[in-house]
Amino acid sequence: MSAMDSLGVQITSRYEAVFSAIPETSFFISQISTPGVKQNVLQLYFDGKLVEVPQNFEYEHDFSMTVINDASGYIYTALTNFLVNDSGGAITNSGYTITVRAIGDDQHRGATIKLNGVRLKSCSGLSFQHSGGDVQTFTMNCSAIDFNVTPGQLG
Repeated sequence: MSAMDSLGVQITSRYEAVFSAIPETSFFISQISTPGVKQNVLQLYFDGKLVEVPQNFEYEHDFSMTVINDASGYIYTALTNFLVNDSGGAITNSGYTITVRAIGDDQHRGATIKLNGVRLKSCSGLSFQHSGGDVQTFTMNCSAIDFNVTPGQLG
């Protein structure tokens, strides 16, 4: 929070994120589309009836998030520089995580989503205009090996 205050953006947001490759900076996102998980089943016939038996599950990998830029452009610069300079040295698991805190309210405690093995895949450009009071955002497209969600946990 203090990092965002020092960079000049003071807005209400319900999602705070930290990318482990840039741990000193948390940033805010206005939207995130997390990957899903799917239960695969094996179809068997038992006593003349078709029965679906759980076999395994698989994680979806792609996700995107709309990042709120700060007044000095530090967040955009840090994420795009990381994307350009990441050599992909770790072939399977990048070792990076993105932790997203879905901040709750008076009735709900929110949740923490941790995306593991994160790779930044693309970053949209920035739009500049003379008029208008909208907050500047950009979209990051990423992938993750897996994820976990902790409801009611902020941290």
